[in-house]
Amino acid sequence: MENEDIKFGGSIKLNEYKKLNHYARRKLFVILHVAYFIVMFFVWLILVGGILGSTIFALIFTLILFTVIQIVVPFQIRGEYKSNQLLRSDVQYVVNRSGITQTRGVSKVFLDWNDFRSAFEYKDMFRILI
Repeated sequence: MENEDIKFGGSIKLNEYKKLNHYARRKLFVILHVAYFIVMFFVWLILVGGILGSTIFALIFTLILFTVIQIVVPFQIRGEYKSNQLLRSDVQYVVNRSGITQTRGVSKVFLDWNDFRSAFEYKDMFRILI
């Protein structure tokens, strides 16, 4: 089979960047909320006692944390996006059997397939970790 190149490119829009952050951080958010719930449960259990009261206390404070994160994180993501001109600039990719070549302006970077730690496929995007 011939060494065929697949070419694509464009720039990342704010909504795409938000989706990327959601996919990248959701596992961390779940771990954070579960750990916070457990800590709050045991804090209330040690200080006051009672499993039902501890569960309600931990649930309320975990929901408060969840709400605060849902409010703060979009502002953080928007700030990161607006302050990173490189992220918003146009980029072109050429993918072949050797690896991926990324071209941004006059800069060209070649990444061998062995350079990648992992890759994730979502319904609307790919995320590749170097």
